[in-house]
Amino acid sequence: MWLVWLVMGLLGIYFFQTLLHEGSHNLTVIAVTKNSPVIAPFPHKTKDGDFLNGVNLTSETDGTSVREDLPDCKGKIREDLLHLRGFIGVPQVVDLFIITALVSLFFFGSVKNPVIRFPFFLWYFAAMFDFMYNTGGVAFGGCSEGNDWSKVFLYDWMGRGALIGLTWVLWIVFILSNFVWVYWAKWGKERVDGSAFTTTDKFGDCDKFKDFSRFWEFRWLALTFGLLSLICFFWATAWMAGKGDPRVRTDSAAFLGFYALHIIGALVCFTIFSLSFYLKKSK
Repeated sequence: MWLVWLVMGLLGIYFFQTLLHEGSHNLTVIAVTKNSPVIAPFPHKTKDGDFLNGVNLTSETDGTSVREDLPDCKGKIREDLLHLRGFIGVPQVVDLFIITALVSLFFFGSVKNPVIRFPFFLWYFAAMFDFMYNTGGVAFGGCSEGNDWSKVFLYDWMGRGALIGLTWVLWIVFILSNFVWVYWAKWGKERVDGSAFTTTDKFGDCDKFKDFSRFWEFRWLALTFGLLSLICFFWATAWMAGKGDPRVRTDSAAFLGFYALHIIGALVCFTIFSLSFYLKKSK
């Protein structure tokens, strides 16, 4: 049952975390310039064929971006490079705050309802993945001109060696430590409250269908995941209708594939949410 809900939640949490990531870039630029770039929080390919999970589109006219001569990963100077204003590593800092807050909740909090616990765990792993995905290459000496964490030294916010050292410190404190603190975490020791499951279903109360009956208790998660997919669907649809920036290729497989998955995801989630009220019955 948990695996089913994990699969169902992946699309929604992917969109949600991407929106947080790009939104933190956006708020950084607003704080510096008082103007906001255009956010595209969905997978796509650029006109140059590069794949992006999401993007803030720069604009020279409103001051949200600046042109500078900056080096590439081989040290060659790229002249007149356009990039967002503000510290480029803000999304990774936000990830660390999210991880810290959720770890504190897991360690000290007492939430026995499994329906409430599950989305917190899902968000925790999403923030962890986002941080590791963006910083992992730098930790092992890698470099990519399109990677936020690489840009921290490419844009001269910090020296490369210092950033590699800092990255390992952050990985040890916030990532690798998870294999240690989880042993003492309150959420790991306390028993999930079975009384939170207050319904069965029309198949009856026999043990064969016990877990399936509890499946319907998570219907509010289905509604949440469905709404996230629906938001992404309408946002992407507006982009396809010409309301977005042409620098995002809406005809690419990356865009259309995730667009289709969100349509399917929304339909499945809303169907499960609706069926739960028909099939479940109070004990």
